Amino acid sequence: MRIALFAFLLAAAPAAAQTPADTLRPGSPSLRTAHYTDREDAMEFMVDGVPSGMIVLLTTRLGERDGVPVITRTERIMEGKTVFSTDSFVVARATLAPVLLARYGSGRSATEFRDGEVRTGDGHRPMVTHPLAAPVFLGAAMDMLLGALPLEAGYAAALPVWEGSSVAVARVHVSGLEPLALAAGTRSAWRVEVRQSDHDGTYWLDQESRTLLRYDPANGEYRLTRRRGGAVSAPATIRTR
Repeated sequence: MRIALFAFLLAAAPAAAQTPADTLRPGSPSLRTAHYTDREDAMEFMVDGVPSGMIVLLTTRLGERDGVPVITRTERIMEGKTVFSTDSFVVARATLAPVLLARYGSGRSATEFRDGEVRTGDGHRPMVTHPLAAPVFLGAAMDMLLGALPLEAGYAAALPVWEGSSVAVARVHVSGLEPLALAAGTRSAWRVEVRQSDHDGTYWLDQESRTLLRYDPANGEYRLTRRRGGAVSAPATIRTR
């Protein structure tokens, strides 16, 4: 998850050197994407380290775009009924290849992904086209990408991602399983370290559902912790109509 809150709060942190075991791209056989249901799924996260009362609401749903099965994620930063920003992205369900990224906050921007190129714009100027040498993932979808990996202790991978206006490499290392205390009780969670320039951080994913339980950025300025919603500690599969 890489929402607008990150841009508000993140400062650069030094990246740790790692030697990845895998370099994955959209459609890699190593990815597993059958842990999303066809119903709309909402998860609410508390934001610690910023003014009290702020939450992040993540809504994920399955659908189609131009005849292609996709996953759509909407991310809202809220305090009470006030919405500070709304971001959304669309990825192909089968490959997790990005299709669209839209941001609505202090300004608006849109990023479209096509074969071999990325087009970006803000609605005021003509779209800018960036060529892509090879397919990439979307940095904003990081928690979704991690949940699709073959998680096990010691697993490492490199994920080429589109971040801002260029391609970066997110280096992933799975520390292992550990208990994680939440308001709803203690869960067994995969602890996953991600090193990617100013997006370094630690993710905890539910062992069974592989959905995000907690995120700590490396700079320690805030923390996201699941408060309610989403499947935990139970396998989930895509249901076909």
